[in-house]
Amino acid sequence: MRIGYIMSHASGLSRSDFHFLALRFDQRYGFKPGEGESWILRYKDGTLSSLRGGLGYFTSLWHSPAGHVYVASAYSAVHVNPDPGLRAAPWQEHKLEGVLAGVWGLDDRFVLAWGIHRGKGIMYRFDGKKWSSIESPGEIYGVHGLAPNLVYAVGVKGLIARWDGARWKKFPSPTKAVLSGVFVADEGEMYAVGDGVVLQGSAHGWTEAAEADSHMVGVVKWKGEVLVGAAEEGLMKLVRNKLVPVDPEIKAERIDSRGELIVSTPEAIAISSDGKDFKRLRLKMLEAIFKDQKPTWTK
Repeated sequence: MRIGYIMSHASGLSRSDFHFLALRFDQRYGFKPGEGESWILRYKDGTLSSLRGGLGYFTSLWHSPAGHVYVASAYSAVHVNPDPGLRAAPWQEHKLEGVLAGVWGLDDRFVLAWGIHRGKGIMYRFDGKKWSSIESPGEIYGVHGLAPNLVYAVGVKGLIARWDGARWKKFPSPTKAVLSGVFVADEGEMYAVGDGVVLQGSAHGWTEAAEADSHMVGVVKWKGEVLVGAAEEGLMKLVRNKLVPVDPEIKAERIDSRGELIVSTPEAIAISSDGKDFKRLRLKMLEAIFKDQKPTWTK
């Protein structure tokens, strides 16, 4: 049996210390929840460690500014590492209803998790002590913001909504495309990307900024440049109303720009301090870690 791997959802403030997810599966069939493994890994100072995992499906990971790690699971839970100083910390499992697809936060007192339950969008907020259900504006794919009253969510059919601290307010959208990523630079400058479209917005409304032939997933503004990730066309940047290639080989699916640049692709995690020279953590590093570990789906 040949084992396959996929990397995803790298998150952290430094290229020398971050976490990411990895899927492990029988390459003949591809990854299937319940028949493949999900793992949480940490890269720190050149060393890669596996922290938690097994049969199941971890769908999203967010590394807080304090170093705590939040991982959403398709099996109605968020896994939290409360002690960033330990290699194998006592992880906590918070049970929540629904298939959870995403998790993101401002800090450890404002964390959002979202997904689907009984065919409808759901969302939960963690305040540092407990999770509470809050309204969801719809089926969400991306969330980002700068303050508890300045958070935006995007999703299906061009959904754009703002959390004002108490409720979600939907905005008119210039597209009906699925929107997968959003980034808030400030109240007067924000971006969203999705199926063939890049949008630019502010607190007053949204317009189309550029078009593309591919589905775009991630977007950030970093060191004065708007970077856009696409699985087909790689890492690009928005220059006026056009997308210009940065590195076509980096098939970016997620970008964390809070410190140094950390870009997730299915086959590598690309990290950079200047956006030009990238170091890559490749699949062979996963193969080395798991080479002596028998797959749990074969037991």
